[in-house]
Amino acid sequence: MANLNERDMIKGRDEQNAAVINLIISQEWLPDDVLRHERTSINPAGNPYTVVSVGVPGIGLTRGSDNDILVALINAFIDAGCPEDGVITTTAYGLLKLAGMRTSGQYYQSLSQGLERMLNTTFYITDGWFDSHKKRYTTVSFRLIDNLSRTHEAPSGEQIILDRRSIIKIRLNDEITRSIRAGYIKSFDLDFYGSLKTVGSRNLYRYLDARLDRDGQSRTRLRQWSIDMVLLGHDCGLVGKRTDHLRKSIEAMCAPLLAKSYLKKVEFVGRGAKTRVHFYYGSRESYQKVESDKPPVNPELVKLLEGYGVHPNRAKWFVAVLGEDVRIAVALLEEKLKKGEKFDNTGGYLARLLDQDLIRFEKEKAELQAQKEKERQTRETEKLRKHELYADSFQELAFPALMSSDLELAAEAALSDFNKQLLVRRGYTIAQLDDLRAMVTSGQCSAPSLASAVNQALMRGLEFGELIKLI
Repeated sequence: MANLNERDMIKGRDEQNAAVINLIISQEWLPDDVLRHERTSINPAGNPYTVVSVGVPGIGLTRGSDNDILVALINAFIDAGCPEDGVITTTAYGLLKLAGMRTSGQYYQSLSQGLERMLNTTFYITDGWFDSHKKRYTTVSFRLIDNLSRTHEAPSGEQIILDRRSIIKIRLNDEITRSIRAGYIKSFDLDFYGSLKTVGSRNLYRYLDARLDRDGQSRTRLRQWSIDMVLLGHDCGLVGKRTDHLRKSIEAMCAPLLAKSYLKKVEFVGRGAKTRVHFYYGSRESYQKVESDKPPVNPELVKLLEGYGVHPNRAKWFVAVLGEDVRIAVALLEEKLKKGEKFDNTGGYLARLLDQDLIRFEKEKAELQAQKEKERQTRETEKLRKHELYADSFQELAFPALMSSDLELAAEAALSDFNKQLLVRRGYTIAQLDDLRAMVTSGQCSAPSLASAVNQALMRGLEFGELIKLI
């Protein structure tokens, strides 16, 4: 059996309609009064369709990074075994990790706001939603999320605050879950998606990846796809109207995909509103390179989790991060099963236990980093104390000379040969050292003041101008 590596762990899935239609607009920021967005495009069959999204006052319209949350929810639903009721139960922490977002406080707030927008934005799609059972494009209207409940809520006015302990139950809309169960999904590289640093580039990657040949073969040859620039802007939900601004926005979205060789080349042909964009895809090998120095995921532990119903992708992810520690969660589950406890979804329950282990793992890592930082600060404090002891002893030994009425002698005592060498190593010039000495000999400052400033500059790594301010 081939070794499982971290590349296996992050293989994901995407629902084809959501990716092709590009439901959520790319722009991260929208004015508060923009509560409606309408666009017309062309479906893969060559026929026009329209998408209208409508938000509510005080919550707004889905946008930008809400795409990351939708990708995470689609994968969480598939990982949970596509439950019949469409309900996903996960932690806020686990959802942020799956969405490729950070897990600091502000991201929990972003997650909370994004879920609210997805719960309250209604999409009206005319002749654009593909029904894979009936093999035709249909007209539908829905919200991405039909139901949302959270634990550990901390109300602040009208705002809901999530934290790393929050348990979230989300019911995805039937149109999306029905399409997923029907198999209208595609493979999706979650790792590559997460490596793209801008919302626009991630959105464009989903959009372009959904348009590759659907024969399931690997992309080993150069492939091209083209589209009118204005139509591409509509599809990506770029609100601006001017074609020069539109082109700059698209170029910015393409840049990370070109840098990572997902795209080999992008050409803009024509002028103004008649411009057409040609995309040349790179080969799969050009951007999907397995990092051989990463240790393989233990296949036995992956099988252990799969045996309890954890989805293979999630199982590999947990094992890659937690290693042997996954056995702790398994032992806890076994203990509950022996006591006769029943679970509607054993794999889902075990995944939540492992999410809690991930939280503990992150907490321990943060505590270790804090301990290292504390030790570093202790070393710096000790180093500073030694410098201060040296400075004090130097002052005691040099004090008679520093207080001498002979300013030349006082200047020599204030700026010893040893300190001159140290200052030169720090980048000070001979001319600057002469200027310091002249400040004493000319009476601009006292020798003790210069000696004290020099010692502080050496201890704190100060530049010449900063040293002068201390005198």
